Amino acid sequence: MSSSTQEVLSRIDESGLRRPKHLTLMITDTCNLRCHHCLLDCTPDLGRHVPKQAIIEVIAGFARLGGERLMITGGEPLLHPDWIEILSYAWRRAEFSEVCLQTNATLLSESDVDAISRLADHRLVLQVSLEGSAAETNDVVRGAGSFDRIVDGLHLLVQSGLGAKTRLAFTEMRHNVGELPGMFELVEKMGIGKLITGTLVCGGRAAQEEVLAMPTPAQYQRLLDRYVLDADFRSRYRERGNVAAIEWYEGKGNPTEEEACSCIETPFISAAGRMYPCVMLLCDEYSVENVYSFRLEEAIDSALPLWSRLQETHRHRRVSLASCEECSGLLHCNGGCMGRAYAAQGDFMTPEDRCSLRRAVYSYGRSSLI
Repeated sequence: MSSSTQEVLSRIDESGLRRPKHLTLMITDTCNLRCHHCLLDCTPDLGRHVPKQAIIEVIAGFARLGGERLMITGGEPLLHPDWIEILSYAWRRAEFSEVCLQTNATLLSESDVDAISRLADHRLVLQVSLEGSAAETNDVVRGAGSFDRIVDGLHLLVQSGLGAKTRLAFTEMRHNVGELPGMFELVEKMGIGKLITGTLVCGGRAAQEEVLAMPTPAQYQRLLDRYVLDADFRSRYRERGNVAAIEWYEGKGNPTEEEACSCIETPFISAAGRMYPCVMLLCDEYSVENVYSFRLEEAIDSALPLWSRLQETHRHRRVSLASCEECSGLLHCNGGCMGRAYAAQGDFMTPEDRCSLRRAVYSYGRSSLI
């Protein structure tokens, strides 16, 4: 480790921030789909691919800084002409405990899957996005015919022995959250390793087009009813799932240990070369430009004064938001995600957009059936 790298790590520690552990790296902003909920507004028309060598240098810098998990994403990363070389380079870095390729799987070919299979070990993960257990539900988000193409890609991964290394990523929305039990049946039937979810962010294209909506508190409570009362669903979940509402429910009695935001622990670098402290905190005021023009250590070092201010904002939110007063979930929620608040409202000092959903979970009574 060079002295400059060590100095940067020391300054991170002195700033009271967390060291970067999980980097999301956008290698292209081009996508073959035009999903209605895309936070980054990627389209088939953008055509910007980050040069391979620039990506490799960032990956190397992240390894020097002690990074543990790397997510390679887009747009659609399979559209990058050098995606397999980039993935192979990241996989060869023994410093990483996980290297994840995030894809919509619609472009996967047998040769692609063969190439990925050569890298398969415990560190490799394929994350495939799917927004429903049926075409009607998924395609209203991702476009006509996308469900069948995604499922075809998943079958290729499973047939090549990559099913256990594949996880489905599902965005919870008002029209599809009721399909979560069906999604767990689907992953079990297909032999997919895991199903993870995140709640729709009302920013990016979702804010512009107003086609989609967040789940309601009543829907979250019905999901918890299913989890509490349905032993088969609960078993599938515990084997393969990670759903925010259920995790909040199980952990609501446990206070969050950290008072500060974990933003710098999960940095995000866009295809335009702009680094944000978190994939959920896409505020240009708190970003660093032209990251590909200098060492990653230097980019992070230059951002430390900005990111330290974010920590103060987070602490202030926690004690200042009226919605947090007397909320039974405050110690667990810790004021919520200020990145989501900014994405939805353009203001860090507003409640996050899942506040009513969190309250529904925190007020849900634990059943004696479990």
